[in-house]
Amino acid sequence: MSQKTVKILCIGDIFAKSGMLSLEYFLPKLKEEYQLDFVVANGENVAGGVGITKRYAKRIFNAGVDVITLGNHAFSNIDIYKFIDSPLPVILPFNISNNKTKGKESIVVKKGDIKYGVLNPLGNIFMEKMVTDSPFDRVLSFVDNLKKETNIIIVDFHAEATSEKKTMAYYLDGMVSAVVGTHTHVQTSDEQVLPNGTAFITDIGMTGPYDSVIGLKKECVLTWLVKKEFSQFRPSDGKTVFHAVLIEVDAETGKSLNIERIKLLFDFEEKESTNSDFN
Repeated sequence: MSQKTVKILCIGDIFAKSGMLSLEYFLPKLKEEYQLDFVVANGENVAGGVGITKRYAKRIFNAGVDVITLGNHAFSNIDIYKFIDSPLPVILPFNISNNKTKGKESIVVKKGDIKYGVLNPLGNIFMEKMVTDSPFDRVLSFVDNLKKETNIIIVDFHAEATSEKKTMAYYLDGMVSAVVGTHTHVQTSDEQVLPNGTAFITDIGMTGPYDSVIGLKKECVLTWLVKKEFSQFRPSDGKTVFHAVLIEVDAETGKSLNIERIKLLFDFEEKESTNSDFN
């Protein structure tokens, strides 16, 4: 095992304006605090809670993110067609059904003398209409191609079912550095390093409105689910939550050594963090 380790931060789904503000507030502080080497963030809901635009993508990169991953809402904002084929390090799920672009399905980014690979499959269970095939069908070929350049590989598995996410982690255990779940917007407490060195968490959680239903105004969702009346979904506001995981990886082998959950709260109206580390 090499002596050098790298610190990788994976950030959960950035949701709407408050998620963007939370990212811009916390990420520079975390990069300084932990001396981060590489940052991945899911940005499929950053534009008003659904989809992504070039303007928001640039803000995410300017905040300190190295690679943006997406998911089933990747094409929900048509602005994506203006930049998804560009050199920007934004990747699409390799099995998303409506991908008619030349957008990247995996990526290798070099920082300093170290290369990092990122892959972003889309789950099949409960999202059958969104996928062209099972994420298990082709994931090994993508991993093999990435391993030609680096042993450090992060897989953002954008999926609904907890069982499918854990299965993917065991399927890839020892072949990738981490399998981290996104999509459900709720941070789980099952982070672990699997026996062969792959870090895992069922869902990183959401970076966005805290007083909400997965990012949406609770009143809108209550009207829809309780009264069974149509209600236009709108992003919530107020206090925000920043969810991420910090993963330490052996730079030579690509094996993970540790994974740690991060949850930070911030109230933009009060202009002060509820986390003592950043007061």
